[in-house]
Amino acid sequence: MVQDKYLKIYDEGPKTLRKEGFRLIITGVVLMLVAPSISYLDFDDYEIIVLILLISICEVSGVLIISNGRRKLKKASKIKLSDSEISKVSYKLEQFKNMKIDIEDLDKSIEEADAEYFFDRPVKIANTDLKDILLKVKYEAIDKNEMLEWVNYIWFSDFFIFSDSVGAIMNDLVNIYHSQEMLKKDKINLFINKLEYRTD
Repeated sequence: MVQDKYLKIYDEGPKTLRKEGFRLIITGVVLMLVAPSISYLDFDDYEIIVLILLISICEVSGVLIISNGRRKLKKASKIKLSDSEISKVSYKLEQFKNMKIDIEDLDKSIEEADAEYFFDRPVKIANTDLKDILLKVKYEAIDKNEMLEWVNYIWFSDFFIFSDSVGAIMNDLVNIYHSQEMLKKDKINLFINKLEYRTD
């Protein structure tokens, strides 16, 4: 029985942390500025306590939201991504694209900052890349199940992009993986032939 490989979930990277931090600070400041304006509304004497409580809640909430935003900005400033780190992860992604390393090895190489960086700059799976993998499967240089796990990871990962023609075949392979069908040689040949004459 084919099992799904663990798809790692990454925490927020520095770009997302900065964006979220500024958003929280602005929200907190707006809340604190708006809170006193409630006092201009028409309240009866017995509602003054409710008014004071409401303003206090808004002010305290604003302070807490701003504090949370500042923490996110501070965390973002501590996350550094060097050129050597980018180069290392880029190399690992290329290795994985060519099935030179497995999913666990790739996941160990990627931290939150790397993930965010490569989500914005995904590695392309070309027609020739998928065709070469399928040819290796056909001639039993690569195990079918390992190839299906590889396809499943790429399909659900944001580290890779591919053309519509590659995507159509990958979709079929993902369905085979999840339905646990047998990937037959004639099906592999069909996929290879489809990729043979496509250049996108």
